[in-house]
Amino acid sequence: MYSITRAQIQVGFHADQIHKIQKCDTKTKYDKELRLFARGYPEAARYLDEDCDHAKTFLYAILKDGFTTHGHVTSNIAEIINNIISDARFGDPLHLIDVLLQWLGDKLNERQIEADTYRKTKTLLTSYAMQHLVRQVRLQRTCT
Repeated sequence: MYSITRAQIQVGFHADQIHKIQKCDTKTKYDKELRLFARGYPEAARYLDEDCDHAKTFLYAILKDGFTTHGHVTSNIAEIINNIISDARFGDPLHLIDVLLQWLGDKLNERQIEADTYRKTKTLLTSYAMQHLVRQVRLQRTCT
C-alpha cells in the first residue's frame, strides 16, 4: 500500500482511515467503513477492496479463517514465526533455535534460487509484482 500512502499526501486522507478499515472485526463493519471512505476516495477504496489480499490484510477475514488475536493485531512476520515455532517452543531451547535457523536457511536458499532465475532471464519483477506495480501506478495517477 505504498502508493496509497503517497496518494494520501496528495489527496488529503490520513493513514488512520486505512487502519480503521483494516481493523474492522466483522465484514459488516468493514463494508460500512469502506463505503464511507469510498465517498471521498473511490479509487483508493476500490484498490483496497479489489487489489488487497483480504485474508492477509483485514482483521475480519483473519478472524473468519479461525485465527484468534486475543486483542492484539500483530505483524505478518510475528504470525509466521509463531506458526513455525508452535511445536518446537514446548521443547528444548536449543531445538527451538535449530528449528528457527533451519527455517531461515531454507527461506534464504529458496529466495536465492528464485533471484538467480530472475537474474538469468533478466527479469526484474515477477509477473505478480508487476501486476501490482501497474495497479499502484494507475491509482497514483488518478489521485494526482
